[in-house]
Amino acid sequence: MQRFVFAALRHALRREETRRGPEGGIFIAMGGGVAVLALFLIPLSVSAAPCAEYTRASQTPAGYAPPVSWYTNTLLLSADCTGTQATLTVGDISPTTYVYDTAYYHTGTSWVPPTLTGTGKQGRWIPRKATASFTLPQPATYVAAYTCEWQGNTWRCGCTTPACTQRAWQLQRVRGEEAGSIAPRATDFSHIASGSWQRAAADTFGWLTEQDLQSAKARGQYAFAAAPDGTRAVRHRVLPGMQVFPPGWDSPYASVPTTARYYVLRYNMWQEGFQGREGKFMALMGGRGLAGSQYARPASSAVGNDGWSMVSMHPTNRFKSDPRRATNAFGCYVYSWNRGELGGKLNARTKNYHGATLPRTNADIPTGRWVTVDVVVKMNRPGKRDGGGYVFVDGVRRCGADTGIMWYGPGKTWKNIWMRWRIMNGGNPEALIQEQPVTEWYRDFELWYLP
Repeated sequence: MQRFVFAALRHALRREETRRGPEGGIFIAMGGGVAVLALFLIPLSVSAAPCAEYTRASQTPAGYAPPVSWYTNTLLLSADCTGTQATLTVGDISPTTYVYDTAYYHTGTSWVPPTLTGTGKQGRWIPRKATASFTLPQPATYVAAYTCEWQGNTWRCGCTTPACTQRAWQLQRVRGEEAGSIAPRATDFSHIASGSWQRAAADTFGWLTEQDLQSAKARGQYAFAAAPDGTRAVRHRVLPGMQVFPPGWDSPYASVPTTARYYVLRYNMWQEGFQGREGKFMALMGGRGLAGSQYARPASSAVGNDGWSMVSMHPTNRFKSDPRRATNAFGCYVYSWNRGELGGKLNARTKNYHGATLPRTNADIPTGRWVTVDVVVKMNRPGKRDGGGYVFVDGVRRCGADTGIMWYGPGKTWKNIWMRWRIMNGGNPEALIQEQPVTEWYRDFELWYLP
């Protein structure tokens, strides 16, 4: 069916003509014509309900290019939905990403081109990002667009593989919000800092797919399921006697300026019961990231040569000697360049430091309702120990430090932010045995920054 549906789209790409732009531009060939590319900025759009389903190249149907960059892991085709209204965003904030000015969505019988708009268009190309709004013709539909990235001193356009020997339309699947979903949340970060906050990336289900939740990493503990209020979410259920190992699922990289003042991972969480064991929830990563006592990613042009991470925790609050009576608070765990100075323990095997905990309030995790969690990094000035880190719940600070943190090392570089599912019990030792049942639901994951 997909082969039949998309045949006309492939033909349309070959048929599209491009216009020659002003002399002195950067030119790439496509469809027999030449398009001029020029560098301009556009503002980042903000919407309430991410609804794009493809976040990995492996999800893309054969014969089409993925919506995720092979080179930066950035999601280049994303969408936000409010009811039956969808907004498609194509491209990213990189100055060397360009968007072809024609995209399509499928009505069930034919392909329809919505109007893509952006700033700085020349010829058929829009620099950085372009957006289009349309009414969803069905609960789930396909959208297609075409982007080019300057990688390895050459243009990589609609690449079906990392080698980019074949080009095709990039495909995304969009699903509108279902009945019972939570209302769009206000983009209020005044409890952190005032300013013009920008959203870098978002995904309703934390960039997870059905394949992820059925994989060995899930250990049978995760599923897409309705929360108690009927909202569809990622459910994590643990019974007594189980161990909880970190699944290590990662989001695509989100392009951000490394000069920003703040970076935030925001997510919604509903919990019934308590872990009764200390452990971790979610991690906001920068550059190579850090987990355990080592970098989470190798050095590369996509992430730089250094990294950091800020983790939301569930330290046991009291009755540690009797886990059945324990309750849990939110805690902060810092992986910074100077984490050893902050109290991180040295790993004798790797000769590197583990993370360090920050002061907390010991207030219990709210249960029986949705809460909004903000994992916050206040970036240090280069070479200074003046950074901070926090976790807020419904706008109230639960743990953190205002200063003393040097997130990245002197003379080091990092690029992009991303999130990792770090849900686990224990840490040293890992995967403590669960002694009481707990069920958690997660949804509405967003990455933000404040310039």
